[in-house]
Amino acid sequence: MLPCTIFIKKSPPPPHINPDIVDYQFNRRYLIAAQNEIYNHFQGHSSDIIFFGNSLTFNFPLADMFNDLRIKNRGISNSTTNDLKARIDNVILYRPRKIFIMAGINDIFNGIGKATTFKNIDYIIAEIVKKSPETCIYLQSILPVADSSKTQQIIDYNNTLSSLANKNHIVFINIFPRLLYKNSINPSYTFDGIHLRLKAYLIWKSSIDKYLK
Repeated sequence: MLPCTIFIKKSPPPPHINPDIVDYQFNRRYLIAAQNEIYNHFQGHSSDIIFFGNSLTFNFPLADMFNDLRIKNRGISNSTTNDLKARIDNVILYRPRKIFIMAGINDIFNGIGKATTFKNIDYIIAEIVKKSPETCIYLQSILPVADSSKTQQIIDYNNTLSSLANKNHIVFINIFPRLLYKNSINPSYTFDGIHLRLKAYLIWKSSIDKYLK
C-alpha cells in the first residue's frame, strides 16, 4: 500500500510580483489583508476594548484570559508600524472605549528607521485623538527578545515611547522589565526567542488588569 502523500504544485506569483520574494513579502501582504478583511467584517461598539498590534497581540489569548466580550483582538502577525498606520481608521471606526497598542519590534527586525517608527506611532495616536476622542489610549512597551544585541535598542525605543505617551497625556505600560532575564527575554517565557509562552502572557495580563476596569 502506498503512503498517503499529497503533492502540492506551487502556483507562480502574479507577473508584477518578484518570484524571489514571494515566500515572504507576497505572502505577508496577503495574509495581513486576509486577516484585516475578517476584522473589518464585524461591527464594533463604543464599549469595545481593542488590543492593536502584531503577532504578540494576535497570539494573546484574550477571550480565555479575560472572559469579556468587550475585549477584541486586532493584532495581525508580521505587522510593522506602517501596517498599523494603514488600518487604524478601521480599528477606531466605532469609537472604542479603550485601545491598547503594542508596536515596534517588527520595525526593528525589518530595518525600519526609528524616525519612521515613531512618526507612524505619533500618527496613530493623533488619529485616535482626532477621530475617537473618547477612547482611552494605552501605549505598551516593546518586549525583550532572545537576541541580546537588540536589548539596548529596545530600551531606547521604550524610553521614546514613554516620552511620547507623556507628551500625549496617555498611559505608558512598561512590561519590558518583567520579562527580562539578565540581558534578554527570560528563556522560560518564549519558545522561539520572540513569541511568548503562556507564562509571559500571564505576566502581561497582570500588568494591564487595573486598566481594564
